[in-house]
Amino acid sequence: MRLKRLALIIGGLVILAVMLCVGGSLLSGIVGGMKAAQPTPTSVATPVGIAVRARGEVVPARWATLYFDASGPVAEWFVEEGEMVKAGTLLGRLEIPDADDLERAVKQEELRLEQARLRLEQLQQPAKEAELRQAEHEVERAAAALEMARLNLTTVQNSPLLNETLEDARKVLQEAENRYRDQQEKYQRGETDYWFVDQAKQNYEKAHKEWLRIKQQADLQLGNARNEVEQAERAYQEAKDRLERLLKGADPYELKAAQLEVEAAQLALERARSALEAAKLLAPFDGTIVTLHLREGDWANVGAPAATIADLSSLRVETTDLDEWGAARIRIGDEATIVVNAFDDKTLTGRVTEIGLRGEKLPAGDVVYRVVIELDKPDPQLRWGMTVRVSIPVKE
Repeated sequence: MRLKRLALIIGGLVILAVMLCVGGSLLSGIVGGMKAAQPTPTSVATPVGIAVRARGEVVPARWATLYFDASGPVAEWFVEEGEMVKAGTLLGRLEIPDADDLERAVKQEELRLEQARLRLEQLQQPAKEAELRQAEHEVERAAAALEMARLNLTTVQNSPLLNETLEDARKVLQEAENRYRDQQEKYQRGETDYWFVDQAKQNYEKAHKEWLRIKQQADLQLGNARNEVEQAERAYQEAKDRLERLLKGADPYELKAAQLEVEAAQLALERARSALEAAKLLAPFDGTIVTLHLREGDWANVGAPAATIADLSSLRVETTDLDEWGAARIRIGDEATIVVNAFDDKTLTGRVTEIGLRGEKLPAGDVVYRVVIELDKPDPQLRWGMTVRVSIPVKE
């Protein structure tokens, strides 16, 4: 029994000795590794600063997705991807069946606008001396014509010949009517034959027709004279009004109406041009055609991407994950160091030119702010969409 207990004690001591040996070796290795990892101290101490770090991407300062303002098949592209274009360059067009009608409508509205502008200019310009003299002459001539017309009316109204002729015809008619009545009375009393009654009746009807003819002539002459007076009065008033307009200048209401006509013509022209230009795609600024989203023959819908243009000569960096802590510690003008992930051996520098005023909340709940960094010296190897690592030193 004692031997068995002694054996157990000896075995325990052996195991303990082995564990101490192994543990000592491990501890020595760990201590040696830690000593090896420590940097070799330099003669000048370098203080460690605080820096804001974020990821970002290379983007152009100016770019746009372009689309047609009308629907239809793409007739043709006049550019290719990668081609540099100037602002206003025609990039492509759609097939539209009524293109000729639209062009004619534009020309017609251009003419209407020009006419409206000319009328407005005429109203705005002061009257010339020659126009004033001409208008004064027209007033004098119209006044003389009115006076002549009034004299003619008075002459017709007081014409002895016309009045006497009408009066003579009336007397003849009255005598013929009296004789006709006398013959009727004699015939009723049996004092004469009916032939005399019939003759008296014919004479009466003839005298009545003659009186009517003369009266109609008199009324016609009198009516013509009165019409001449009315026309002369209107002409005289129009001449006076024109002279007054020239002296006073354009009437405010007439001038306003002319201005409204110009504005209406401008709107009509814009509508006509918009209908024509809707089938065309123009470059809004100088840049490079990055992508043509449609091929010739593809159907283009209003508002659907047709092409993407960018000014690749002005690439910059925009952060994608700068948090609240970093956004609160950087300022406009801060220097930044940029490492392009595609070129680990290439470091660029730049300055902060814009800090987002409002953060964007990510699905995970974090808030990030967009910061724009303008490069001090753009690199020709950079491409739109390349990812970068940004470091912005912060002053304590």
